[in-house]
Amino acid sequence: MGACGSCGARSRAGDETCAFCGNDLFEALNTAEVEELSRVFLTTLNESLKNANGPRVWAAVPCLAIFPVLAYLICRYYQTGWIATGTAIVFAVVLALLVLGLAVQEEQELFFERSLKKKILDFLEEHRIEKTRFLLAASKVMPAKSEILKHVAKL
Repeated sequence: MGACGSCGARSRAGDETCAFCGNDLFEALNTAEVEELSRVFLTTLNESLKNANGPRVWAAVPCLAIFPVLAYLICRYYQTGWIATGTAIVFAVVLALLVLGLAVQEEQELFFERSLKKKILDFLEEHRIEKTRFLLAASKVMPAKSEILKHVAKL
């Protein structure tokens, strides 16, 4: 329970206006407060997004070993030269890294949609921040290449 800043009357949790005088009980956050709250909140979410390793990532990791070995064995079977074998192995490593990168990107997308999006919307509702104001603050306080900023822009 709180008290009205205007008349001092007691208010119940969840009340937005004073039952006695009708004054707003919630003070709007200024720009600096929104930016600081957003920075702390998004930094935490960015770390959790970076660590989003699900089944797609774990399934793609063995490709880093399997693809080059298969390329080597295929080249040995067809008795290609060492230059062709080396080229095939390099291509297989690049392909495996591409598969791994796509798996990580897909896991991050799913993690954002299933978990982080709701947290962000709850955060905005709890602090009564409009999406546009939040997006503006996020673009100011987060590095341009941060993973979370790429996802937040889609809200």
